[in-house]
Formats: sequence, structure tokens, C-alpha cells
Amino acid sequence: MLEVLDNLPHDLVYSPDQVSPWMEVWIEKVNGSSQVCEVYKPLQDPLVSRCSEIVGMNEENPSLREKLSFAAKGLVSKVFPKPRRAWLPTGCLKLLDTLHQTLPSMSLIASDFSYLPDVSIPGDRAPLVSSKKDGKTLDHPNYLDAQVCHFHFIHIAVTLQADNLFLLLE
Repeated sequence: MLEVLDNLPHDLVYSPDQVSPWMEVWIEKVNGSSQVCEVYKPLQDPLVSRCSEIVGMNEENPSLREKLSFAAKGLVSKVFPKPRRAWLPTGCLKLLDTLHQTLPSMSLIASDFSYLPDVSIPGDRAPLVSSKKDGKTLDHPNYLDAQVCHFHFIHIAVTLQADNLFLLLE
């Protein structure tokens, strides 16, 4: 079950500096070629917005200390802008929402890994993107470099039949 949760889709969000609002990252083809690039758009996906609230990226009622910290970050970001990237586990959130709607009294126990290898892709909760060739694993420094894998979406359907739960991954 944990491997399923870990490998569900994540959404990437981006901010050009420490104080600008988060934006969704969309992948688009470059003028009909096989190359792709990132395009930044304002947050519009309700699942991405909700997930960013859950992980605490958009604090609604900041304390005085947080307000002072935010003001200091604003000054620093003008002099030393530092882009931010974060990967949000939106696929996991959608699955947990579906399970809760289908089985509201269900209990779930989950555990995280105690150790993961270093990740070279920048961003909070960044994925480890790798491919295998001739039995050797190659870690990629950029998720767009892994062109061996085509981008695809996983659709999750949950069906409840005769007290049994079936998950169908398409």
C-alpha cells in the first residue's frame, strides 16, 4: 500500500521568489516538436490549492513572528530572489478523499520510509527520477530529462461490491 501512495502523481508548484504566490507548473510541447517546457500559471486546480493548504504552504492566520519573518523575507527577496519549487502529493490526496467518501469509517495506518537516497531534483518533496538501462540505474537531475517514460495520467476508480473494495488503475 505504501508503494502505491508514494508513486501516485504529484503536482509541481513554483514561485519566482520567497514571497510571490505559488503557481501551477504545466508541461507543454514546444511548437509541435518533441521537446517540452514548463509553463507557469496561477493556481486554479482546487486539488492543488487544497493540498498546498494541508501541507502548510499558505498560512491563513500568521502570528506576529511569522508576519515579521514574512516582512524580512520580502526585503531579502528583493535583493536575493530565490525561486521555490514544491511537489504536492495530489494523487494521494485524491485517493484518500475517494476512500473516505466510499468508506467513511475506515481506519488507515501508514508509515513513511526511514531512509531515502539523496534527490538531485530541486524542490520540497521532490521525486527521485531514474531509469534503468542495461541493468544500471541512472538518476536524472531534471524530471524532464527522463524522456524514456512518456507522461501519462493514472485514473483511479473505486468500486464497492459485496463488502469488497476494488481499486482499478487505468
